[in-house]
Formats: sequence, structure tokens, C-alpha cells
Amino acid sequence: MNTDKNIISFLSIFLVACLMLVSQAAYAGIAGHVQFVNGSVRSTNSAGQARVLQKGDAVHESDTVTTTKGASAQIKMRDGGYVVIRPDSQLKFDSFVFSGEEDGSEKSFFSLLRGGIRAITGLIGQNNKKSY
Repeated sequence: MNTDKNIISFLSIFLVACLMLVSQAAYAGIAGHVQFVNGSVRSTNSAGQARVLQKGDAVHESDTVTTTKGASAQIKMRDGGYVVIRPDSQLKFDSFVFSGEEDGSEKSFFSLLRGGIRAITGLIGQNNKKSY
């Protein structure tokens, strides 16, 4: 009976550790969160899956955000910066790496494929200009 309790305890600890690793891995790919959406705005991931963006949704590294005519979106980046995607635009979040502190690995790269954006840099652009 004591052995059963030990096995259950071990499996519980193992499960919690696995869940923590999975949640950290999922969070690592998040570039920012949608703060505001006006009109039709969608995000397409690297696998080609599209979804309609709403306030609070996560935008991931390698996502492409597309706005239609008259639509716009504001995204707060994990480093504290902001990106506003103007109407009839398409912006790809090529790379976004930010661990929450300055360790030299942080970087932020975007590709404006069509239209216009406005950006306010966060910690990456303020402290590591070559990586923004």
C-alpha cells in the first residue's frame, strides 16, 4: 500500500512538471496580445491555419496578421512595445524572442508585406537596437 502511494506521488509530480514545461513552451512562442480590433482582422499561422482575431487573443511568432479595408488592430508586445496595423495591411511577425529580461538573446523582426504600421518600441528596441 505504501508503494502505491509512492507511485501515485511520483506520477503526480511528473505530471505537474510536464504541464509546466508545456505551458512554458507555449508561452515562449507568444509575441504579444491583441489590445484592440476594429473591423475584420485575421491571423494566419505558419501552417496556413487562419483565425479571426479578437481582443485578448495571442499573436505568435511566425503569424501573419491581415486587416481588411477600414480595419485595424493594436497589439501589445511581450516586451512592452506596441504595434498598430493599419487598414488593408499585412504584417508577419517573423521572429520574436524575449525571456522577460535582457540576456542578449532578445530579438524582434517583422515583415510589412502590404499597407502600413505604427510601432512604439519596447525593451528590445530600446536596449538592443540591432535586434529590432
